[in-house]
Amino acid sequence: MELLISAIKNEKFAFYLDNIQEVMEKTDVEDVANAPEFMEGMFNYRNSVIPVFSLRKITEQPSFLDEQLKILEDGRQDIHQWVDSLRDTLENGKEFSKELDPHKCGFGKWIDYNLGCMKCNNHGFVDIVKNKVYNPHYELHSLAKKALGEKNRTLMERISQLKEEVLKGIEILIDNIQLLTNAYQKVIIYSLNGKNFGVTVDHIDRIVDLDKDSIKAPDIITESDVVSAKNIIEYEGKVILVLEFNEKILTMFDSFGKES
Repeated sequence: MELLISAIKNEKFAFYLDNIQEVMEKTDVEDVANAPEFMEGMFNYRNSVIPVFSLRKITEQPSFLDEQLKILEDGRQDIHQWVDSLRDTLENGKEFSKELDPHKCGFGKWIDYNLGCMKCNNHGFVDIVKNKVYNPHYELHSLAKKALGEKNRTLMERISQLKEEVLKGIEILIDNIQLLTNAYQKVIIYSLNGKNFGVTVDHIDRIVDLDKDSIKAPDIITESDVVSAKNIIEYEGKVILVLEFNEKILTMFDSFGKES
């Protein structure tokens, strides 16, 4: 029996391939008023508009979009605190305990990950990271090292300018964050009782072909309003839930499913 292995964050899930129509690139999803919390919106699929649900939200995890926005907001706050701490050290002699390596601070790690993520640039987002934040962020750290080594307070003027450049770049990233979401995530087109809907995941791993004896019932069945895991498989040394959507999700088609 064939199953599709997918992932959200660091957790993998499986779907029976018989229920999968195809896997698509994510394009802009149209918001829907008063939609269920785990619904992302509507999606154009083969001349029809179908509902799209977030597997992250169904499994009670933050959406990829919200997660990335939080990282950028945290990065913005960290930049303020980092420069304030540097100024306090240079002007008042207090110990500087922040990370000086631009590749080891939290925001720097996020920058490096996206620069090394091949699929993240499908819509040009990585180009924005490279052009708007990488250079000023790197120079900011380099100049801070020099200022601390020389105990040179006069460099704070340029450091403050670089801080503003990084902050402006972060604002541009926030304005274009949907480009990263569309490039990074995939939409699984799931079919249930002849009706299609989309499910967003972070990553498609592979298709596996297992014999029926490899698909087992768990000690405890995990289920929510719209999905259940009545079976598990072992994959690469880990137990993975096999997810099946139930008919409750079909009741949403009356409100949100429509032909374009």
